[in-house]
Amino acid sequence: VGTAWLVSEWLVLLALRMATDDWRGFMQGLDSVVPSLLAHTWEWIMVTAVPAPIAREPYFLGPALYAAGVAYSLLINFAQVAVAFHIDDGEVARVQMFASTVYAIVAASVGVAMVGAGSVLAMMEPRYRKTFYQHRTWRTYVTEWCCTLATYSPSLGVGHDACFAEVIRKYSTYYWPAPEMLRTWLAQWPEWERAADPPSWFTEEWQRHALGLIPPELLPVEVRPRSTVT
Repeated sequence: VGTAWLVSEWLVLLALRMATDDWRGFMQGLDSVVPSLLAHTWEWIMVTAVPAPIAREPYFLGPALYAAGVAYSLLINFAQVAVAFHIDDGEVARVQMFASTVYAIVAASVGVAMVGAGSVLAMMEPRYRKTFYQHRTWRTYVTEWCCTLATYSPSLGVGHDACFAEVIRKYSTYYWPAPEMLRTWLAQWPEWERAADPPSWFTEEWQRHALGLIPPELLPVEVRPRSTVT
């Protein structure tokens, strides 16, 4: 019963993530099926057993699934206790406590946890509360922040273009912004090449990497012949 329960939790969470196309690893090289499922297993543990606040980050489960997972991990305790007592309902009971006592302990524990969560939300700055429950996929974050608002990349430097370039170099192609947004940004490629002082991130290494990932039809016409995408 326990194994079936755990497998069901794992599968339901995976199905919910697949429904929003947000289940693969967020980094290039870690977005194939096996690494993604291993990461999913770790994230499932983080939200049902801990639950670790970092799981709400868009590159893990995101706020909505995190909030749902926390609520589930608290409320499901009552069902688990009920199942346990049902299984133990034999001639020789292994649980040496009254059901009412166990339910009271569970209710008190869940109540304390809910008070703690409510206190955290009440005391934090209001504008950050939504980061604990608002639906936000990794692709949404990449599009709205990395490719639109961000102006500093830890690895590639200052500027909007540097942040966009980091997406191309670092993040899984499954989460890149919409093709039209990519095409518009990549239209600057010939200008970067002709510039007397090209962007510091526009290195030969970055170009080779990008040309091996970006679909040719999104590249400027003069750059397409160099594409190595097969």
